[in-house]
Amino acid sequence: MFKSSLALLTTAALGLAATAQADLTWDWSYTSTDGNVHQISASGTLTTDPLSGGGYVITGISGTYVTFPFIGAGTTYSILGLSSAELLSRKPDNTLYTPGYNGSSPADNLQLSFNGLGFTFGAAGGPPTDNAIIADDTATGDYIARDSRRSQDTGIFTAALVPTPEPSQMISMLSLASLGGTGLLLNLRRRK
Repeated sequence: MFKSSLALLTTAALGLAATAQADLTWDWSYTSTDGNVHQISASGTLTTDPLSGGGYVITGISGTYVTFPFIGAGTTYSILGLSSAELLSRKPDNTLYTPGYNGSSPADNLQLSFNGLGFTFGAAGGPPTDNAIIADDTATGDYIARDSRRSQDTGIFTAALVPTPEPSQMISMLSLASLGGTGLLLNLRRRK
């Protein structure tokens, strides 16, 4: 039993190491620069696959989406998931691109394409109530945001990679966890 438990612990640690290296996490935000009636802001976390073909495919999203009417306080919604629903005559491709790739504007940071990032939003814990899109407006170099109930808004989109431990640090942490598990198993074995 001890050997099979140790093998299980080792397999789990190696599986965690592989998973930890596969996904990337990004902090992102969209801030309105438009003085029009409906202003929009959004921020949160994106999860992507590793870089492939000039882009990072977005596999998960979380955060908040805030709409501000011309007069009065803004309404805050929870971002509930990715969407591929068409808005602004664009079908979101939900990918962060390296500068100048796939129709994104050349710049010094990652970009959304003309087709952009689509997501659903609504009350926290409830069903989605609407879809939104943030996309590159190649004509102006800015971004545009829109949900299916509001007029279009112009703003700035940013995404920054959240630092993760180096693989050697991750392996060290997993080795320590594995040793702790081995010690626990030895202790339990002695008690029998």
